[in-house]
Amino acid sequence: ALRPQRERAQARVTFWRAEYGRDRTLYRAGAISATHFDATRMRYHAAEAGLNQITTDIGYATLRAPFDGVIAKRHVYPGVYVHTGEMMVKVDELDRVRIQFPVDESDLQWVHPGTLVYLRFPQLDAAVLRRRFPKRFVREPDGRTALEAHVAVVFPAENPMTRTAVVEVRIANPHLVLRANTYIVGDLVRRSISKGVLIPTAALTTEPGGKQVVFLVSPFAEQGTVEEHPVTVGVQGPNEVQILKGVKAGDFVVVEGNRELV
Repeated sequence: ALRPQRERAQARVTFWRAEYGRDRTLYRAGAISATHFDATRMRYHAAEAGLNQITTDIGYATLRAPFDGVIAKRHVYPGVYVHTGEMMVKVDELDRVRIQFPVDESDLQWVHPGTLVYLRFPQLDAAVLRRRFPKRFVREPDGRTALEAHVAVVFPAENPMTRTAVVEVRIANPHLVLRANTYIVGDLVRRSISKGVLIPTAALTTEPGGKQVVFLVSPFAEQGTVEEHPVTVGVQGPNEVQILKGVKAGDFVVVEGNRELV
């Protein structure tokens, strides 16, 4: 709003400067009275004073971003003169954030918009996440706390050096808890298990012939008697394995020393 005012003030100065010059010539020639000349001169000086005031106001103007955000970087400091077009601060709009991370090309077949993702923030306390993201705060199948989200975009172009593609997740960021360049770990859910029983991977034993078995123990058995049960294995993970056949929910499995029972 100050720039248009300065343009109008500059136009008034230009006008009254011309009037002042013309009346000065007429006054010296005796064509106008001293009173008329003094009035013109006062208007010219008043126009100059108005222009100087507006120029000063522009120099101390308050800068306002068109959105709520956080100052991520400051390029100038108080007392420094700046020029038109010069960057002063970088403001990040963080009320809704985009989270991007690379995915190996071998996993891209399992990833698409809508794929479930668990987001973990090692630098943030779980209590903060629970308070700020009450609807997204969950526990992963392995017991770790995380925020539940879904893939928004999969960018198919791969990085030829790393053989990875970029996956993007978008979530609301209440109270601006998350900042730019925050370190985040994303666990993509490739497949969900709707049947079978999950047991610790350590409980699964592979015999020399290739048969996979689990040793069960009754909590009421004397002297810890164990029984060998052949099992049908489904999806295997680093900590848990899906058993499709051979054990049922509630069975007690041996997880230590089972290799010595074969």
